[in-house]
Amino acid sequence: MTISDKILVGKIFDAHGIRGLVKIKSFTENPISICDYSPITDEFGNVYKIQLKSKGKSDIIIVAINDISDRTTAEALKGTLLYAPRSSIIDNEEDVLISELDNFNVFDKENNLVGKVGGTFNYGAGDILEIEINGSEKTALLSINEYSVIEINKEKEYIKIDREHLLES
Repeated sequence: MTISDKILVGKIFDAHGIRGLVKIKSFTENPISICDYSPITDEFGNVYKIQLKSKGKSDIIIVAINDISDRTTAEALKGTLLYAPRSSIIDNEEDVLISELDNFNVFDKENNLVGKVGGTFNYGAGDILEIEINGSEKTALLSINEYSVIEINKEKEYIKIDREHLLES
């Protein structure tokens, strides 16, 4: 895995109204903070300057984009993934985003291989790692906190955990 220089921050969900506004499903912790990263790009490098118009339900915001002023053009953007430069989100190059932990090896505090990160989740109560257990088809969950995660090494792509906090199925 290589850490990308772009971070997925949202997706154009739908058009809103007749004047070219769009609804964006924001993947940022605070949905309106996606506007702080403007201009943002899509996967093809197209640049979008966004301006917040209103906050919708939950993680949906309504924005104006560039010079789009009609519904037809706005509808054509439906499904577009939006990215911000990594440098605009993370100040310290040693920091790592939870979403970047996929495929990191997982070791316990005795340096035994536990498995590999298969996914990351957040259902509102904190970040959770899904760990594919080494030599098994089973997975386990680990809540990310100061007690369960001992070390995250971005350069060598591994996580060291306290196995006591692992919820195995």
